[in-house]
Amino acid sequence: MEEADWSIHYLVVDTKNWWPRKKVLISPHSIREIDWTDNLVNISVDRQRVKDSPAYDASVTVDRASENHFHKYYGDVRPSGQL
Repeated sequence: MEEADWSIHYLVVDTKNWWPRKKVLISPHSIREIDWTDNLVNISVDRQRVKDSPAYDASVTVDRASENHFHKYYGDVRPSGQL
């Protein structure tokens, strides 16, 4: 979450219910629905795409290069000057 404007740049998805434990980043633009009652977030990214996503390591800072790679992977390409 961006502290300056509280915008959400990524969702962290834990794949433990599908495959061996791995966390990946998902674009918030892929959210289709949030079910608050069941604590579920439905996204428009298929399981294979999530499975093939690069693993997320919370100890590593997300820099401009990794953010550009993230947006390119999910098809949410932004101009290189924007985060």
